[in-house]
Amino acid sequence: MGEVLRKIIKPNSTWLLSLSRVLGKNDVPYLPVSFFHLHKSMLQTYNTDILALPNYIWTLIVCYYICLLQPLKLLSEKFFWAIIDTLYVIYMSSVGSWGDLAGHTILLSGDDISVIAGDESLLLLNHQTPVDIAVLMRCLNVISTAAPNTMWVSDWLIQFLPYGWIGKCHKDFFLLQPVDAKRLKMFFKNAEISNELVRLQKSVVDNFSNRNRKWVIVFPEGGFLSKRRSGSQRFARKNDLPILEHVALPRSGAVQCILDALGVEGKYPGKNGSCDNSAGFTALGPTLNKNSSNSRPIKWIVDVTIGYNRTMSCSEFIIGHRGPQTIHVHYRIKPASEIISSTPCNNGNYDVTKWLYELFYEKEELLSDFYKHGKFRSENGTSPRVAPLYYRHIIIVNIYLILGWAFIYKMCSLCFSMF
Repeated sequence: MGEVLRKIIKPNSTWLLSLSRVLGKNDVPYLPVSFFHLHKSMLQTYNTDILALPNYIWTLIVCYYICLLQPLKLLSEKFFWAIIDTLYVIYMSSVGSWGDLAGHTILLSGDDISVIAGDESLLLLNHQTPVDIAVLMRCLNVISTAAPNTMWVSDWLIQFLPYGWIGKCHKDFFLLQPVDAKRLKMFFKNAEISNELVRLQKSVVDNFSNRNRKWVIVFPEGGFLSKRRSGSQRFARKNDLPILEHVALPRSGAVQCILDALGVEGKYPGKNGSCDNSAGFTALGPTLNKNSSNSRPIKWIVDVTIGYNRTMSCSEFIIGHRGPQTIHVHYRIKPASEIISSTPCNNGNYDVTKWLYELFYEKEELLSDFYKHGKFRSENGTSPRVAPLYYRHIIIVNIYLILGWAFIYKMCSLCFSMF
């Protein structure tokens, strides 16, 4: 069966290559062709299908209800978005809880980010696997004010996966990268990164000004470490930069665009519609321009570093067929004004790229130490803590699976009754 599917869907097709770049080498599993060579037994294949198929079905159901709720937007837009945010949190709670059902444990270390849940913040993550998204959602869901008030900036191709469909309804942003624009140039003849950054800026301003978002989440590496490491190291050798093994050199375009859109509290009011990442940005003194349309400046930068004892695929996170694993998440909270104060340039601008490089050099040291000792070192004397588990998440994921399979059974029964 697997061989037949592999012949029907050619592995070297352009769209499959693009999708495999996003999902990772071992995680094309959500394409049917890969279910059969990912696992060693049909039992594991069956378990993955059981969890994945209701995921797609339930996503369709949620999107269907969102369509039905559109008239409500005309009556009360605030109430409409409150319902959408609730559906979003329920869906992401179920995704994050899959790891708990598989027996995995998440250990948190470093700063307590719940204390800044009400402040505008920019979260910067390293990116090794698609599981990173589910792990962070699992961590954020225990902070009741954080989960619905986040805005994710993800790869453009993610929007075609179930998570992406819900994220699209939630107004998360999906960035089209130049490599995908070239690969799919028949669809994106005029795609340019500058246009994407303009779209990002408009989306950020709309989410923070009109939707009361608090946290924007970015993966500065621009892709998985396995896909970016070789290119990052070539660039580092060419430009006499440190060679990184556990992270890739970050791309500053999206981060700087967000800071241009919202500003930095007390230091930088933003550019009010300009998103030029070629020369850094200029601080305009200690007082933010209160007449600026950017009234929700970034106050904190949260450095999030995720470590795995071994690389984890989506299927392992869902069914745990290689045994339970402890996933480590390390937080460091930094004042956003640090970007201004630590990277001055001779021309009066401030270099976001330089600051991001320094941040990822620190991440490299953190991860090197993690792989040596099996845990992140404590910087403030606190011990690692287990991410709290709300049993309502487990209840939700089981209800979600039952409803998904009930819908599948109903549709199958209806189809068979027609013959």
